[in-house]
Amino acid sequence: EVTIWNDKPKRDFIFTEDAADAILNLLDSSHTGVVNLGTGKMNAIRTITSIVEKLSGKKIKSLNKPVSGPMELTVDITLLQRLINWVPKHTLEEGLIKTYEIMKSYNQNK
Repeated sequence: EVTIWNDKPKRDFIFTEDAADAILNLLDSSHTGVVNLGTGKMNAIRTITSIVEKLSGKKIKSLNKPVSGPMELTVDITLLQRLINWVPKHTLEEGLIKTYEIMKSYNQNK
């Protein structure tokens, strides 16, 4: 049985390839200082577990334990978009599918 503490928090999740793309593009900018990196959109942990359940065929149970930190968090990517005219190429689901398939192939190659 797969369990998580709580599926209610919402966060700004970004696919690693999109993050890497933004960082590589930022290297060509003259900007110095902090830049928020994210998608600018919140997704609930519940959304992620639902997608992973479909991909894996495994049930993920929320224990509904209290968690620390804000229950909702997203980043303002206005500066990022202004600096490099960037938008993520992958939706949350596309990123999870790609990640799941990669991790599944690693496991099969052992």
